[in-house]
Amino acid sequence: MTEKKNSMLLKVALAIFAIAYTTYGIILLFFTNSYIESTGSEIINPNWIRWAGGVLLALAYGTLRVFRNPVHQDTYVIVAALATLFTGLALAYELIFEMEAGYIVWMTVLPCAGALVISALLWIGRQQAKDILKQG
Repeated sequence: MTEKKNSMLLKVALAIFAIAYTTYGIILLFFTNSYIESTGSEIINPNWIRWAGGVLLALAYGTLRVFRNPVHQDTYVIVAALATLFTGLALAYELIFEMEAGYIVWMTVLPCAGALVISALLWIGRQQAKDILKQG
């Protein structure tokens, strides 16, 4: 019972990670032009961004595979936590130093906050899951 309770936060964090990456993966893969226009940024070739949608969908699929037994998948959880941390920090850097007139701020704030929160949940859930392995 304790093992299931302590790994629950990690499972919730992985579920949120999978949902967020699936959503952004579908948006970037199939609705690239609409997404670029909605951010208020310069119009660019969408093929430079579209490939990221496929990568995000692959990460979401991998997360669903790890979801069954995340306690023993420490490396994947570390990589996912670092990926979301660096994504959040890059978006925070853009908010602070790179914002230009015409950008829609909430289109950067929402993913930035979400990535940082998911990263924190993954780190905390990982730590709780590691405590299970030490006890057992």
